[in-house]
Amino acid sequence: MRGVDSPQAPLQLGCWSKLFIVLILGVAAIAVTLAFWLRSTADLDAERARAVALGVELDWEKLGVTGDRSVQRRTLDEVAKIAERAKPYDGSSYEWERDPWRASAPSDLAGWNSGVDVDLDAAIDRLDGIPALQIAPGEIAAARLSHNAKRFVRGFDDWQRLNTYDAVHVLKRRSLIATGDMSALADRLVRLAGSGPNLHSIWGSFSASEAFINHVLRHRDALDPRLTAAQARQLAASLESQLLVVVRCGPAFWEGALRLPCEEVLRAWNLRLPSLMQYRSLQDLFQRSGRRAVLARAIDAAAWVGVNGLPQTPAQVEAMSPGWPQMTPWRVLRDLYGATVDPGGCAHCAGRQVGQVHSLTVKWLRQRAYLLLLAADFDGSAWPSDPGDSAGGTLRPILRDGLVIGAYSFGADMRDDGGLTRVDWCFPLRAPLGYPRAADPPKIP
Repeated sequence: MRGVDSPQAPLQLGCWSKLFIVLILGVAAIAVTLAFWLRSTADLDAERARAVALGVELDWEKLGVTGDRSVQRRTLDEVAKIAERAKPYDGSSYEWERDPWRASAPSDLAGWNSGVDVDLDAAIDRLDGIPALQIAPGEIAAARLSHNAKRFVRGFDDWQRLNTYDAVHVLKRRSLIATGDMSALADRLVRLAGSGPNLHSIWGSFSASEAFINHVLRHRDALDPRLTAAQARQLAASLESQLLVVVRCGPAFWEGALRLPCEEVLRAWNLRLPSLMQYRSLQDLFQRSGRRAVLARAIDAAAWVGVNGLPQTPAQVEAMSPGWPQMTPWRVLRDLYGATVDPGGCAHCAGRQVGQVHSLTVKWLRQRAYLLLLAADFDGSAWPSDPGDSAGGTLRPILRDGLVIGAYSFGADMRDDGGLTRVDWCFPLRAPLGYPRAADPPKIP
């Protein structure tokens, strides 16, 4: 008689088998969570809600940049296309463009003619010097709601194309060889600088403003002093209005752009991430980690300006848009993406990264001080205040052999370094500056 079989013992999993199952389940849970997180817009939604609570405007119509400025935009487009047809110049005139006291232009430039002078002048003369910043609200709204990146990219390309760099370059060379009416050329530079088309950046306007400054220094004896002073003040006011629009529109601009896929944003900006981030999955990870900080900075700057107006000192620039702390491994995801899509440059920040609003505002403070100084120098009025002087003093004179050759500001560090060109903002008026101090004799090239 066979005995009754004993009950079979239940399958026992070893410790390693249990650990493996837990590991698989954990990886699956992380993957699902990461997938939802990458597709979530909770970070941007939270910042949008914060912007509304702070009274920061995100509606393009209410921001006042959607009015019909199509005539200006078409004119700027025409200016850009005409400048592209200019006869190329293969030599180098960079140092002459920067130094208004050079005796003469390079010999090969002296016989150069753009071939488009008449057409370019006629197009520029139709500009009214009012910022042509415009955006069709449907483009951003469609991009934000449907992620139709092509519409957004096309709109951004329009802003990029309507630049003034080529036209400014043609006018710089005409200034060097002194062809045409020098007073009219000064007016055209003011018109170009005042008609900035790019909502994301006004560097093109700063380029035209710098060209105007060098032009009037180079040809001051041929210009009407009072008219030139008025042009300098007009340009200072125009740059201020452009910067105000850029800061106020920053949150709406970024709120639309950052909802787009990383690849499309980088393509619109013509940017490349470091090689480690070339893989699509890593791009999305960096974008999702860093985009909230980009939008938050734009909102903070717009909120600050809404309460205080544009910064009047470097310290106020830092309050409006602080520099970022030193990058650390645990913040690299956020900071690296932000530094890529919102780049700025800041000479006084000791290696810290800053956003574009910060660097634009510091640039504006410096150029405004110089333009107002030029105006005062041409019409004999009082010198402007020094934005770097917390006590509210005026710009300081730079003396050489007992003569005033320029002026200096305390600069972004807000300390009086006696006209040390490396840290103070030094503005030449009647002679080239020296180094390391602006009053030193200039080096002979």
